[in-house]
Amino acid sequence: MGKVLIAGQFDYPFNMGLNGLARLHPSGFWDYTFEPNNLGMGKITPWDAGLFYIASSQTVRRLLPDGTQDPTFIGMNLGPYFSSVQGGDYHVFPDGRVLMSGAHILSDSIRGFEGMYNLVWFSNTGYLDTTRTHRASDGVTTR
Repeated sequence: MGKVLIAGQFDYPFNMGLNGLARLHPSGFWDYTFEPNNLGMGKITPWDAGLFYIASSQTVRRLLPDGTQDPTFIGMNLGPYFSSVQGGDYHVFPDGRVLMSGAHILSDSIRGFEGMYNLVWFSNTGYLDTTRTHRASDGVTTR
């Protein structure tokens, strides 16, 4: 039987009020060999080859099966043309692309996407997808 990743706000022994990611044994007891972290505290979406996507406060991260960050998927705010203001929900496509809602600033003047956008596409490596059309609205899109 495998171990279970959990995300959210919970009281982890010796670290009260932790917001983030932790792991449980199949029995439901804390896995003390896993160091709790703040890689995300939102929705967890299983994906191909045992990988997982997880919502953080402003972006989405991809995790390896052991709960550590996948180095082949960059931190979205580290890529060019994108800066997150407020995260929303996200959807993962079978090929690993991500469509994320929220409120985000794009600075892709080459393709005409500058300013606040609410539905933003990312490649399966975490970079802003410059082949897609991002969408703006009059307010934050949360879902």
